[in-house]
Amino acid sequence: MDSGRSIHGTGMSLRRSVTSVIDHGAIASIVVIPSIHPGNAMRHINVLKAAYKRRARLLSRPFSTVETIAAPADDSDIVIVGGGVIGCALARLLSLHAPSLSVTVVESSSGPRKALSNAASATTVENELPHARSYALSPASLEILGLPLSKSKTLAAHSRTGYYQSMQVWEAKQPASLLFRAQDIQAKHLGAVAEDAHLQSILWSQLDASSSCKLLTETSVSSVTTPSALQHGLVKVELQHKNTIGDNKDTTTLRTRLLVAADGGNSAVRRMTGIGTSSYDYGQAALTFTVELSQPHQGRAYQRFLTNGPLALLPTFSDHHAIIVWSTTPEIAKRWINKEEDAAELVSHLNELLQQGPELLDSLWPSEEQTSLPMPFRNILYGMEKVLETIQYGPAMGIQELQAPHRFAAPPLISSVVSPRLSFPLKLQTASSYTLPRLALAGDAAHSVHPMAGQGLNLGLQDVAQLVQVVKKATDAGMDPSTFLHEYESGRKEQVTMTVGGIHALHQMFHQQSTLAKHVKSLGMNLVQSVGPVRQRLVHAACWGAASESNGMNSVR
Repeated sequence: MDSGRSIHGTGMSLRRSVTSVIDHGAIASIVVIPSIHPGNAMRHINVLKAAYKRRARLLSRPFSTVETIAAPADDSDIVIVGGGVIGCALARLLSLHAPSLSVTVVESSSGPRKALSNAASATTVENELPHARSYALSPASLEILGLPLSKSKTLAAHSRTGYYQSMQVWEAKQPASLLFRAQDIQAKHLGAVAEDAHLQSILWSQLDASSSCKLLTETSVSSVTTPSALQHGLVKVELQHKNTIGDNKDTTTLRTRLLVAADGGNSAVRRMTGIGTSSYDYGQAALTFTVELSQPHQGRAYQRFLTNGPLALLPTFSDHHAIIVWSTTPEIAKRWINKEEDAAELVSHLNELLQQGPELLDSLWPSEEQTSLPMPFRNILYGMEKVLETIQYGPAMGIQELQAPHRFAAPPLISSVVSPRLSFPLKLQTASSYTLPRLALAGDAAHSVHPMAGQGLNLGLQDVAQLVQVVKKATDAGMDPSTFLHEYESGRKEQVTMTVGGIHALHQMFHQQSTLAKHVKSLGMNLVQSVGPVRQRLVHAACWGAASESNGMNSVR
């Protein structure tokens, strides 16, 4: 192709064809100038000038189809409603990975007590009994919270984290059991149990030291106004502050580029912005309290599935204390809630439930039915029953006899109940949408699940990690922090749907108490325990999240 042609009378040279492609997100401008006749030179030069002016205007905008809107000086780039573990963990990670953004945390209470920060105070902390409101944290959650993956006796702030190395699971009236170990994920610990109040205390102390974060206590949200689209302005948040004199309240209006609702399952922000929910009532209540053990727990968690729901014994930082989390019927929960005179009876009942090990299965063909059949058919059923017994009991007995690390071990005996008993109803709830323009839901505001798998807070902390990831992606490119909220929506919906579906399926499966269902469950549990790769895959998914590697969350831990 001829690279250019002289234009008479102008002393200039133009290319035969000029193509300018300006890639600007979804915007592309293509200008083509064909071969130029000398008589039309000036007209085509003007076209070329107009194209370059358009290019200059496009490149002067931020690298997004949406212009970046700055928050006014007195407002905040990001406002987080909810000063619990989820809200404070989000603020902490934002201060680390997007320090240029100003963050405000709005909390309706006065905030937690200050965390003890020196080793001299460690003795005082450890002398306090573990609080019943505690969480089972996965290794991924420990990283997100900035907690060590193993116990550090030199750090007072971490001295109330109870690490465990294994978890034993079994069901009433069937022979199989599961034992998940830290070795299944090549780690020192399988997880840890930590108190809600202590986690908040640590996080608030860290945020107090952050120059980019502001904490507003005794402040509630009275109204929220979100824009119809990202480019149509900021979120307006009306706040009410409780006055220290009497019950008077004053109000403040904040404008922000991103509002995050981390205010729990009954989220006021979610309700004010019109985001609906779908829910499933399990017809159960959770009963939780702290117990003292007669022997050390040896860093093992226990969970037994009973007819009415699972009963868990979770180890704490104290070798002789554990947390009971009992999912049962509302009637049973009401029977045991805060009746001090029944404490000894409750201890006896719990020991009876937890000390029962694997049991024989009921026959698929009751003897009274077999006796009514002709002898040949009775012989056939007898033979089939012996084959099934070999399939069911063979692997279970082989694991107990040949694989010493996987042997079933009875939990330590409970000697007393040492805390008030807390109770709350159990239901599955998910928001219809996790985002709106300049708004994101996180934690229980977006989803709440059954505690049987211990995934509630862990799921919320994965929300935190992915939300920080999309905000960092935008700010690193000079874009508005809300630009990639659609990626947060799709990424979290995918993983939460998988996790919630799995937990719900487990609940429904263990709720089935027919003889056939018990045979099927026993066979499945024996298979998982016997096949290492299957067991290891399940443990990895529970500890690190089914989609943690593919969604890039490791980059913000």
